Amino acid sequence: MTQNLDLTLREKKAANVKLGLLMAASKRMLEKSLDEISVKELCDDVMISEGTFFNYFPKKTDLLIYYVQLWSVEVSWKVTHEYNFPTQFEYIREIFRLTAEKFQQGLKIMKEIIALFAVAEPNYETIKLSKAELVQAFPNFKGIDEIEPLPFYQTFDPFLKEAIQKGELPSNTDYHLVALGLWSIFFGVPLLMPIEKVEMVSYLYTIQLEIFWNGLKIENK
Repeated sequence: MTQNLDLTLREKKAANVKLGLLMAASKRMLEKSLDEISVKELCDDVMISEGTFFNYFPKKTDLLIYYVQLWSVEVSWKVTHEYNFPTQFEYIREIFRLTAEKFQQGLKIMKEIIALFAVAEPNYETIKLSKAELVQAFPNFKGIDEIEPLPFYQTFDPFLKEAIQKGELPSNTDYHLVALGLWSIFFGVPLLMPIEKVEMVSYLYTIQLEIFWNGLKIENK
């Protein structure tokens, strides 16, 4: 069911342009790298001027940050609205499963994101998500506009804090270090996975998460 919010025409138009640019970039990145894609190509796809592009995305690589932010909101909504897992670990595992599912649409995009994060500190303040963008991107996600987008790197934090509070992890667990370990798995598996083996990402995520989580409980006894 599509949501009906009191959005202005300007808000809707801006959301459509930004999402259209991301879609155009994502489609082209299935065949070539972001470096090889010109801003003019993307603008031609969406029928806007290059000046308009830079009004929304100061740098071309900001499209990758935008992609990540939308991913973060999407998985956060899904794991909190579609499931009622008995443990926080299962919520975390579901985030990885949903991510692996998205890789099926384009592992090259994730490799582009990893490359960006390896050489630069993403500036999340530059690219913020509006309610119009959330509703336009996820029209059938009831209440998506009420989600407060967290910075990408904080995606696991609420689940880890809850796991410690509920005794799934020992009380002396440093959730910052645990989050770092999860991100190592998150980025490491696809980084080492050949494009033609993308279907293996989900399996390897599951195995690595089980080893990591069980190791945490043993280490902290």
